[in-house]
Amino acid sequence: MKGRTLFVGLVALSAILASTGARYQARRRAELTRQLGSALSLDNKPRAIQLLKLGANPNAKGHDGIPLVFGALDIESPALLKAFITAGVDVNTTSTEEGRVRTLLSSVGHYAEVLYPAQIEEMKLLLDAGANPNLGPESVIQANMGGCGHCGACWSNPRQVALLLKHGAKLRKGDTAAILEAALYDDVGEEKDSGTAMIRLWLKLPVPVKERRPAIANTIHELARYNSAGHNNKTIALLKNEMR
Repeated sequence: MKGRTLFVGLVALSAILASTGARYQARRRAELTRQLGSALSLDNKPRAIQLLKLGANPNAKGHDGIPLVFGALDIESPALLKAFITAGVDVNTTSTEEGRVRTLLSSVGHYAEVLYPAQIEEMKLLLDAGANPNLGPESVIQANMGGCGHCGACWSNPRQVALLLKHGAKLRKGDTAAILEAALYDDVGEEKDSGTAMIRLWLKLPVPVKERRPAIANTIHELARYNSAGHNNKTIALLKNEMR
C-alpha cells in the first residue's frame, strides 16, 4: 500500500513539475516575443535574429495586429527574414493595412523605397519556403512595381517578375500593361538596362494579339519621344520587328 501511495505521489509530483515547466516556457517565450517586437521597432536586426534563435514566436502579431514578420521586410534584411523562416514563420500569412490585404510577397517591394538586390533575395527566400505567388486579392507583380510609384521599376524588376513567373505566378488583369508601362520609367537602350530587359520579358508573355500590337505601337511612340541621342534605337527596332 505504501508503495502504491509513493507511486501515486511521484506521478502527481511529475505532473506538477511538468505543468510548472510548461508555464515557465510559455512565459519565457512570451517575453522573448515581446522583446522581438521592440527590437523590430528599433530596427535592431542582430537582436531580433538572436531572439528568434532563442525561441521568440515568429508568427506573433504586434499591437497593431500586423504580424511581426512584416517588420523584417521593413528593415530590408534577408538575414532577418531567413531567421523568421528558420524559426517557422507562416510565409503565407497576410496583413490588412488601410483596407488592403497584403501578403509577404506583395509587400517585398511595397516596403522598399526602391527595389534593391536585397528585395530579390527576400522574394527568393519566401518562394523557396513555399510562399504562394497567387495568394491574396491583388497581383503580386503589380504590387511590387507600385511600392513607391513607378520609380519602383528599377533595374531589379525584370528579375522579380521573372522569378515570380518561374514559381508559378499567374498573370492577372493589368499585369502585362503594368510591366510594359514600368519599362518606360526606366533605362532603355543597352541590353543591360532594366527597361530593355522588361520589354524583352513582356514580349515573351502570352499577350492577346488584339492587345499586343497597340501596346507595342504605343511603346514605340513613347520611346521615340525621348530618343534625341538615339539611345533607344535598338529597342525601337526590336519592337518594330515584332509588329511585322
